[in-house]
Amino acid sequence: MSEVNSVKCPSNGTLCNDSNQVATRMLEKELLNWRTRFASYVSSQKAYVKALDRWLAKLDDAETESKLKSKGVNPSSLAICRHWSDGLDKLPYQAVTGAIKSFVKDVRALRDQQHKERRQKREVDKLARRLRRENFLQETDLKEQMRTEKKKLHTITQKMQDIAVNGFQTQFSEVFGSMAKFFDSMAELFSKSATKKSGRPSKNARRTRVKAIDR
Repeated sequence: MSEVNSVKCPSNGTLCNDSNQVATRMLEKELLNWRTRFASYVSSQKAYVKALDRWLAKLDDAETESKLKSKGVNPSSLAICRHWSDGLDKLPYQAVTGAIKSFVKDVRALRDQQHKERRQKREVDKLARRLRRENFLQETDLKEQMRTEKKKLHTITQKMQDIAVNGFQTQFSEVFGSMAKFFDSMAELFSKSATKKSGRPSKNARRTRVKAIDR
């Protein structure tokens, strides 16, 4: 998308035909679905890790490392899960959902311009038919009206071009850029969490943690 510099927007209304309007609606639908699925992915990750953290935090404070291991729990899992849970809340997921939301706004603006272009093209076509039927005395006024309506059509088409090229180019870059940063941050979080030592917190710290999670 960053290599796209221009797009030809013909004045014959091909950008507002049925197939292009259907494509615009489909793009909007897919973006909304993408945003929903991404938000669901983040929520499920948080829910899973917090549930695991809650279970580990509620283990008997008095249990020794040997007892934890007998239950199949590595003491370092406590520190790993805690770091993982805290880190998930700090990931830049809102930048992704915000970028997609902004993209949807541009798609809807394009859809609105497509409707306007279609209406304006019908007006121009109607005047063209009248010009073919009317006599010479009325022709001058109709031609002036035709020039005015064609100018309006050109303005609408130019707005569509701006959205389709400049807007979409920017929005695609924002969406994929924010997603790249999100997953880079997640990969870094996983890497740091995996290197966490056991370092079991104190008894009071663990109880405080349990109370905070239960809230």
